[in-house]
Amino acid sequence: MNDVIKNYIDENTDYHKHLEGKFPQMEKALKKLSEIGFPTKKLENWKYTNVTPLLKDHLKLNAPLDTADIESFLIKTDGPLMVFINGHFIEEKSVSVPGLHFKVKSLSNSLPEFDESSEESFDLLNLSSLNALISVKVGKDTLIESPLQILHLSTEKMNGYRSHSRVEIKAEAYSKLDILETFAHLGKKTDHYLVNPLTNIKVGEGAKVEHIKAGLDSLSSLNIGKVKAIIGKDAFFNSFTFTIGGKLGRNNLDVSLAENGAEAHVHGVFALGQDQHCDIFSIIDHKVAHTNSEQLFKGLLDESAHGVFTGKIIVNPQAQLINSRQASKNLLLSKKARINTRPILEIYADDVKCSHGATIGQLNENEIFYLESRGIPKEKAQRMLCQGFAQEGINTISNPLIKEKITGYFKIYLKGQLNEL
Repeated sequence: MNDVIKNYIDENTDYHKHLEGKFPQMEKALKKLSEIGFPTKKLENWKYTNVTPLLKDHLKLNAPLDTADIESFLIKTDGPLMVFINGHFIEEKSVSVPGLHFKVKSLSNSLPEFDESSEESFDLLNLSSLNALISVKVGKDTLIESPLQILHLSTEKMNGYRSHSRVEIKAEAYSKLDILETFAHLGKKTDHYLVNPLTNIKVGEGAKVEHIKAGLDSLSSLNIGKVKAIIGKDAFFNSFTFTIGGKLGRNNLDVSLAENGAEAHVHGVFALGQDQHCDIFSIIDHKVAHTNSEQLFKGLLDESAHGVFTGKIIVNPQAQLINSRQASKNLLLSKKARINTRPILEIYADDVKCSHGATIGQLNENEIFYLESRGIPKEKAQRMLCQGFAQEGINTISNPLIKEKITGYFKIYLKGQLNEL
C-alpha cells in the first residue's frame, strides 16, 4: 500500500470506528480499496488518465458546512430541488412536490450489498465514505412538470476536502421525470477538492427519464463519479453530460438495457482549456433483444487540454434485433490540445446493427474567412463556429429549460468566464 492511498484508508478506518453501529459493506469496500489502490495508467480503463498526482495532498473527509447563494445555478421554477453544500445535504433548502418524494436515509438498513467483484476504486471510496443516502421516488403514472434540480455546490471551505454523495432515483411505471444535476463552485479557482458522487437511476416500465449532468467545478478540483441506470420494458432514458469545469474529471456512465423495448440515448459535450483533463467512460449493455441505444459525444479542446472518450457497447448472446450507434466528434483549437477516442464493441449476437465513428478536426478556415468577410471579427467568428459545433450535442436535451441553461453555461466557457459564475 503506497502512502497516497494509506492516508485515505487510515482516515476512513477511523471514521468507521466513530459511526453508531457496524456497517460491514463499508468495511468490505474499504478493505478492497486498500488491496487494489487508486487506479494507475497501467490499467486499460485508465490508460490515459492519471489521478494519483492530484490525490497526493491528502483530501480530508467532512468539509465544513457553509452557506452560499445558490440562485445563479438554478432554473427559476417551482419544481423539486435538492441541495448539497460541501457534501452536506441541506434539507431546509430542498423542495419536494406532489408525486415526487425524497428521503434522507441513514446508513442503517439502507446500504447496498457489497459487490465482491468490484474493481472500481472510486465506487469503493464512495461506499466506504458515506454518511447518508438520498432516495427519490416518482409514483406510477406521474408526470413531474418541472425538472428536478440537484445542486452539489462547493465553497471556499471545501478546499482540501472531499465529498461522497449517493442519490437513488426510481421512476415507477409510466412516469416522467427530467433531472438537472449540477456540480458547481463558489470560491477561488485554486480551491483543490474531490467530488465523488454516485447517482443510481431505475427507469420503470414505460417511464421516461432525462438526466443532465453539468460540471462547473473549480479549475483545480477533481470530479470522479458515476451515473448508473437500469432501463425497464419499453422505457426511455436520455442522458447528457456537460463538462467545462474541473482540473480532472472522470465521468463513468453505466447503462443497462434490461428488458425488451428499452432505449437509451447517452450524449455529452466537454469544452476544455488550460491544462484541464476530462475522461468519459461510457458502457451501454444490451441485456436482451429489441433494445436500442445511441451515443454522441463532442469535445472542444483548447490550449493544453486533454480529452478522453471510451464508448463500450456490449451485446449479449440473447440480445438479438438490437440497434446501437456511437459517434465521437472533436475539435482541437490549439496545437497542444489532445484527444483520445476508443470505441469498444463486445458483440455476442448475430442479428444486430451496430455502428461507430470518430472524427478529430480543427475550425474551418474558409468558414472563418467567410464570416470575417461579412464584417464579423475573427474571435467572434470562432466563437460562433464553436457554438454551432457544440449545439448539435446540446440539442439532444429535450427539456427546453435545461437546454437553455446548458447553452448559457457553454457561452460562459466561450467567453472564458467560468470563475465569474
